[in-house]
Amino acid sequence: MSPSRCSTPMTVNGLSKLTFVSPLKEFPDPEERIEMIKLSTANLGNVVVSAYDGLVVNYCKENKINVIIRGMRNYSDYENLVKKFSQKV
Repeated sequence: MSPSRCSTPMTVNGLSKLTFVSPLKEFPDPEERIEMIKLSTANLGNVVVSAYDGLVVNYCKENKINVIIRGMRNYSDYENLVKKFSQKV
């Protein structure tokens, strides 16, 4: 079964929005990003907003998160992701 398909319906009890801390990102800084996301999701009671500077898989294990939905901003994000993984194969 491919990782993008699931044959068993799942119930989502909450949503975690993870913001990565990177010295390469100057604006907005992590605290500002977290605050903006918290303000935009304030009406949703089941959203946790966090910052993390490690691997997303480690964050998920530490927080017992079973599903990851990764957003991409544009097509170049997708191209970079494919390029990154094709180099490892």
